[in-house]
Amino acid sequence: MSIQMRTMRQIFNTAGILSDRRGRRFPVQFNLTETQDFYAEWPGPRFSYGDLRFSPDFDRTMLAELELDSMLWLSAPGFAAQVHLQGEKFTVVRLREDTANLHAAVFIAA
Repeated sequence: MSIQMRTMRQIFNTAGILSDRRGRRFPVQFNLTETQDFYAEWPGPRFSYGDLRFSPDFDRTMLAELELDSMLWLSAPGFAAQVHLQGEKFTVVRLREDTANLHAAVFIAA
């Protein structure tokens, strides 16, 4: 059986907020890519990942602390997702339920 990964949607240079469990909020710009595996044309799981750019005044010593936080949320108008941070790269862990249906609209609009 052949497995093919397809890029489903991409957004670029979107302004958002990264927030942690302590309620701290960090303005960011981000890119996000959503892919999906297809098994002989049957849709499989989706996977989303991207990269962040923090504002110039961001204290870079905080990056290691943020990488350890399992409750980081990335939000933008019509989009909110829990993310896992690795440096300035991230993977989407889950979408917030009340924005899951808006998820496609955010990608398409970008």
